[in-house]
Amino acid sequence: MPAPTETSPPVPISEVERVPPPVPAEGGGLTVAGCAYRGASTPRGGEVLAISDASVDPVWIAGADGRFTAQVPAGLLRLLDEKGGSTLRVGVPIPAAIADEGGSATLNVHRYPLAAEPRLLTPVSALVLQCDPLGPPILAVRGRTDLPDGAELAVRVLVRGQQIESLMLRASGGEFGGVLRFASRQYHSGVYDLQFAWGPLLATERTRTALAGTRWSTVREEIREDRGIFLGTPTEASEQEEEITRYFREALFALEGATDIVRLASTRARQKRNRSLEEPDRVARMRGSELASSYDDLFAGRRLIIDHWRELVDERIPALVAPYLDPAAMPYPTRSRRAGHNLSQVAKRVAKLAKLESILLYKALGLDPDPRNYVAGCEFPPDVERGQTLEQMQNCIQTVLEELED
Repeated sequence: MPAPTETSPPVPISEVERVPPPVPAEGGGLTVAGCAYRGASTPRGGEVLAISDASVDPVWIAGADGRFTAQVPAGLLRLLDEKGGSTLRVGVPIPAAIADEGGSATLNVHRYPLAAEPRLLTPVSALVLQCDPLGPPILAVRGRTDLPDGAELAVRVLVRGQQIESLMLRASGGEFGGVLRFASRQYHSGVYDLQFAWGPLLATERTRTALAGTRWSTVREEIREDRGIFLGTPTEASEQEEEITRYFREALFALEGATDIVRLASTRARQKRNRSLEEPDRVARMRGSELASSYDDLFAGRRLIIDHWRELVDERIPALVAPYLDPAAMPYPTRSRRAGHNLSQVAKRVAKLAKLESILLYKALGLDPDPRNYVAGCEFPPDVERGQTLEQMQNCIQTVLEELED
């Protein structure tokens, strides 16, 4: 069967189904597995795909569950329009360097339902190729538009309302299309928002002149069409969600445990009692903390060993919070930037609380102030600052937990 081209006649579904599995290209190729979707995440069987500019002729069809697997050489992977018979103008490229490496990749194909009424922007399809660890994801999009030739429009990839990638395209012949290579490999598997947009701020004088007298000439705000894409596989998405949840819960366990140990040691040194720190879950958290051994070394009988206290506050606490200060250090940071940001705020407040607790402890024990206890940016007395910092930390913790449940 010849390789489909821009002018290939329609390929009947029954004929495609009889095509044998594609023969690997000489020198190897990339094993691509993926799914065809209607919209962002509804599997769609019957989707026909092809390599349209390679020396071999792999053509295959997604099964009833939308899934497909194929051996792919370097070339341009396209969708076949099973109704019109032509391939789409824009496809996702399989670079020779990646294909020659062999290995495997995930490809998700999205065909978007078309609206009955006229639209300025009508997204038609999107293909997402993920070749990690061989390279970052590649996104190809195609659509139709009433914009005049040369008019610019924006394509944005968003997670929870935050833009992570973008691409500028130009309308041509009533269509638009292009390819976006993601900047990083560190993207989680799952559904992403895909936004197509045009507005007055993107319009040139030529575009405004061409739109004069049309229904779009009076547009004052950005027109957006929101769709979605699925990156990776549902299995990967589930595994990564578990990894992300485990990371945050273990981080909160460590940070809250460290704070409780500092507060408990300070209370004991002042020969006081804080019943809230005796709650079973907090006791278990402190016992499970990596700082538990530091607590045991702080006292000789009832007397606090100041040198050991300084080691805890000046060395052990900073070392414990350091891995959580950078939101980008979390696994798949684009999954929840808000949770990563709030975790970093928790870490900063744990370190601050240790210093504040130390100031109050020195005062209670009648010790001279120590410059190592200095905390920058305090506007209130240490006891008030401590209370506010604890409240802020709890608010950040709650936000992290809410993000994990979302």
